[in-house]
Amino acid sequence: MSTARASRGRWQTRVRRVTARWLTSARIANAVSGPRRRRSHYPADMLDVRVLGPIEVHDDGEVVVPGSRAQRVLLAAMVHARGRSVSRSELALLVWGDDPPARPDDALKSHVSRLRRALHADVITGRSAGYALTLDREQLDVHRFERGLDPAADLSDIDAALGLWRGRPYGELADQEHFVGEVARLTELHAQGRLRRADLLLAAHRNEEAAAAYTELIAEEPLREAAWTGLLSSLHAAGRQAEATTRARHYRELLRDVGLDPSSRYLEVEREVFTTTPPTVVRSPGIASLPTPLASLIGRDHELEHLAELLRARRLVTLTGPGGVGKTALALRAAQQVADELTDAAWVVPLAEVDDAGAVVPAMVRAVEAPAAEPLGRSLERHLAGRRVLLVLDSAEHVLAAVRRVTEQLLSTSAALRVLVTSRQPLELSGEAVLPIPPLDREAAVTLLLERARDAGARIPSQHRELAIEVCDRLDRLPLAIEMAAARLRGFGLEELAARLDGRLRLLGSGEVGRHGTLAAVVGWSYDLLDPDGRSLLEQLSVFAGSFGLDAAAAVWEGVDVAGNVADLVDRSLVQRLEVPGHARYQLLETVRSFAADRLTASGSRRDTEARFVRYHAELGTRIGAGLRGPDERTWVEVLERELPNLEAAHATALRHEDLDTAVALATSLHVAVYHRLRADIGAWAEATLPLAQQAGHPGCTQLAAVVAVNRLHRGELDAVEDLLVDLPDDPSARHAHEVLGDLHLYQGRFAASLERFRQAERLAERADDRFTVLHSRMSQAMALGYAGDVGEALALVEVVRDEAGTARIRAVTAWCDFVEAELVSESEPHRALGLVDRSVEEADRAGWRMLAGVGRLTASSLRARTADPADAIPGFERLIRHWVNHGDDTHQWTTLRNLVDLFIRLGAYRPAARLLGAVGVAPRPTFGAEEERLAAAREAVLHHLGEEGQSLIEEGRRDDLAAAVELSLRALEELRAVDPERGRAADRG
Repeated sequence: MSTARASRGRWQTRVRRVTARWLTSARIANAVSGPRRRRSHYPADMLDVRVLGPIEVHDDGEVVVPGSRAQRVLLAAMVHARGRSVSRSELALLVWGDDPPARPDDALKSHVSRLRRALHADVITGRSAGYALTLDREQLDVHRFERGLDPAADLSDIDAALGLWRGRPYGELADQEHFVGEVARLTELHAQGRLRRADLLLAAHRNEEAAAAYTELIAEEPLREAAWTGLLSSLHAAGRQAEATTRARHYRELLRDVGLDPSSRYLEVEREVFTTTPPTVVRSPGIASLPTPLASLIGRDHELEHLAELLRARRLVTLTGPGGVGKTALALRAAQQVADELTDAAWVVPLAEVDDAGAVVPAMVRAVEAPAAEPLGRSLERHLAGRRVLLVLDSAEHVLAAVRRVTEQLLSTSAALRVLVTSRQPLELSGEAVLPIPPLDREAAVTLLLERARDAGARIPSQHRELAIEVCDRLDRLPLAIEMAAARLRGFGLEELAARLDGRLRLLGSGEVGRHGTLAAVVGWSYDLLDPDGRSLLEQLSVFAGSFGLDAAAAVWEGVDVAGNVADLVDRSLVQRLEVPGHARYQLLETVRSFAADRLTASGSRRDTEARFVRYHAELGTRIGAGLRGPDERTWVEVLERELPNLEAAHATALRHEDLDTAVALATSLHVAVYHRLRADIGAWAEATLPLAQQAGHPGCTQLAAVVAVNRLHRGELDAVEDLLVDLPDDPSARHAHEVLGDLHLYQGRFAASLERFRQAERLAERADDRFTVLHSRMSQAMALGYAGDVGEALALVEVVRDEAGTARIRAVTAWCDFVEAELVSESEPHRALGLVDRSVEEADRAGWRMLAGVGRLTASSLRARTADPADAIPGFERLIRHWVNHGDDTHQWTTLRNLVDLFIRLGAYRPAARLLGAVGVAPRPTFGAEEERLAAAREAVLHHLGEEGQSLIEEGRRDDLAAAVELSLRALEELRAVDPERGRAADRG
């Protein structure tokens, strides 16, 4: 007996234990999950498990998020147990609640096995009592957090512990009953740690920092009396007597509203504040002019650290960024952080209140409390001369020239002066350090929305996280816009808010008057500062749906010096410059785009601007389509992906303008992407255009119908394809239609008809001088010849096509030739076929040819199932099924499932094989040739092993649609892998 056969026998013995419990109900429970990510092996001591926020594991610096909710529940339960075993029954209850699967112990083992693979370290121990996590306590962030908040901890220990906090403990599981008590305990411990940190700052006479820390606590928990006590003490110690008195009154009002009385300790501190003279503060009272933020700063740790470093190293720093990105909040927080260290005084000058350039110096004089002597500029210089001062000039963009002049003068006369400017564009002074502030990252944006919604008395359920992400993305992840949206959640649910965001400029407002009163006011503030050319350019750039280059901007805008004007808009934070290697690309934030689009409509220039936009992208689409069929296809693939949003918008605009010629050109120029790259989204343009073209009798109807037919062919609507492609003209416009019909006949087993269609496609492509289609049609002829039994002629034709494609440097056709040759020799020379198809798939992956990558993997997986250990084919089939699901190709999905039946038989998994046999038996495409023979043999094997049960399962399968068959298949493959996880991993690596 060969090694492979012996191995197969052992495998079949083991899987019988799994398949015996198959299909106890008509539906299979698990949803389709994403493909696993391959990871290198690391020792267990590299793991760092974190639950103080969303659950994640750090594996030697790499962040790992367990792939399914069940895995996260298991990990969280074992972390919560702190080394103790968690019983299987308890884990099952946590994972499935009151609706467990038929065999929960087996399912639980499968989930634990997958969690072990995700962690890739032997840290989960199975015991008779259940499962336990065997990690050193220091590998748990919750232990380090508790240790850092020990009563004996010093300030640095507490800072390190608080730095571990990333949000609500246990993330999405925080509201699950099992974890609620622990979440509450850790949350209180976090608050106590912050309070103790503030107390230590106060004890160290770092009064301003202590006041800021107490204020943050109060903003989150207004009735935490210890924080109020500390705040009054710190304000009193800092010499801020008036503010301390005001805060004390405010706290008394809060207590009165809820019917509570202050404690004796608080009354003692309050009496001290009211009756004793505050200590002398050595520093200038200017420090007290830095306002204390009431809200926490979220998602800006990196920028805050970088800004603090710049303030230590440079005398002039300017924060730039679009309106609402949070420049002011970041500047104030950084100023508070470095003020004690670097200066004797710090002042904020709120320039948003200044109406004209002549009012800049008087505003600065008032802010720093300089003598109001004439001339004011000299008085300001004398007041600051020789002093270690930090001056924060907030919102300088509308008086930039005046701020530039006075800043340059003050820095030249005051050697110890530091200036921090917030502006939507830099000052452009020598020695200026510019720090652009981007929108928040996605995680921080969602955290901000959740926290501000909670502050507003609204709650976003955990199951709405994806919708929260969408809302934040559509608001450009701008903190101001997110905070405005969160305030709206008091009146709207998240779903209603998302539905109304198209009118975000009118919907979102803070209720205040001024530049931050509404989103429209935020953008309008910068727009009003532009010259006429800048306004016109910004308005016309709003027609771009995605990023754009300078050549595209020049084609759309009617003005001159597009490069200079775009650069000015970038400087003013109205246009973003993207970091794209080798290309200068730009884009507008959606908020800016919406504002500019309204202005473009009001100007009366929209239709002309859109016409130029459409004309440019129609020509670009034609160039991309030609490029995808030539030797530089990879370059053109990148162009397609960059320009796709604009191409789609151009097509939609052409339809709206009733410009049918351009709409047809855009919808047909990228036929090769729909066919070879499975871009059904691009094919949808043709589906929208074809009825209009047919109604108008447009000459492009045949080409449109060919694109629509590709989409329907991939969706498995085979009958609809022939109905679309009738009465084809004898001219080059029909070449792609003949190609699609050739594919259809190939799927139907009508090889002579298929061969004739491919020959027609070749003939018409020759007339169009379309070398790509000529060669691809010949390659398809070889496939039809081979399937019809003329393998010798087919192989000879493949060699001819391969030589011509190599000469023309069309790598896609060369890769197709490798695939076709592999198909032709797969029965006679399977090992040679594997080498050919693997080479074909490698090239397809590199170039993004999704059709070829899929059919190539199907051939490779089927060959491995028939010629090697069948278990090694499991990961390939899992990946392939998801590939067709992701790209909406039902036709090739059915072909994959037919081949999967044979794999199940070889593995002894007769029950899923029987059910799948029934499903594929009623699929749209008929079977023929070797595939038909294998399915017939599979049916015999099923009936031989299962008898009447097998026939019953086949009948059940006949009622399954494609989605049910896919779900069945993935579940079966997952169970088969769970029989031997190590074997499954080895196959995955292979």
